[in-house]
Amino acid sequence: MTNTHIFIAAGEVSGDLLGADLMAALKTKRAEIVFSGIGGDSMMVQDKNFTSLFDMSDLSVFGIFPVLAQLPNIIKRMVQTINHICDTKPDVIVLIDSPDFMHFLAKRIRRRLPATPIICYVAPQIWAWRRGRAHKMKDFCDAILALLPF
Repeated sequence: MTNTHIFIAAGEVSGDLLGADLMAALKTKRAEIVFSGIGGDSMMVQDKNFTSLFDMSDLSVFGIFPVLAQLPNIIKRMVQTINHICDTKPDVIVLIDSPDFMHFLAKRIRRRLPATPIICYVAPQIWAWRRGRAHKMKDFCDAILALLPF
């Protein structure tokens, strides 16, 4: 049996914790999983072979002025992530929260790897604000794993 490659990405500490829990749950169902992606300490502790593409804190930027100040680095990280995904061609992509970065990433990946399943994990804010976002997500997201029962 071949290994299943899952690209998993979190952009902040809460996503890192959820990602680590998801990795643990998936490993109990199928031991032959290889993870790559973006994460923090929790995901790296969960899987000793997981190394984050870059420090997750590069994506943990909030507020208009801090985002504008970090925009060149955020764009660099976006390109790095897209290139990694396209080079490694994972079997599944799981994007955790951080919708401004992750949804932009998902749209780009959908164009370049249209057959690769993309799962968006943690989505309750879709219904709480930016109402049109839920409708748009169907174009780049194959499944949504919501924490709350919407």
